[in-house]
Amino acid sequence: MEPFAFGGSDQPCLPTNDALLSVGQKLIDDAHGITCVVGVANLTACINTTTNHGFVLQPSGSWTF
Repeated sequence: MEPFAFGGSDQPCLPTNDALLSVGQKLIDDAHGITCVVGVANLTACINTTTNHGFVLQPSGSWTF
């Protein structure tokens, strides 16, 4: 399976009323093998535990693996 990849879009991001997670909180989706965590300095990271591919988002630079 291919790793995650960033792509572009000329569509605007839609606003949301969803609550934001606090630093140290995480979401786990056992059905799909996805775990995401929020870190300090606006870091968000997710991994697919089945494929060991994921991504890191942060203002200083983001990447996929």
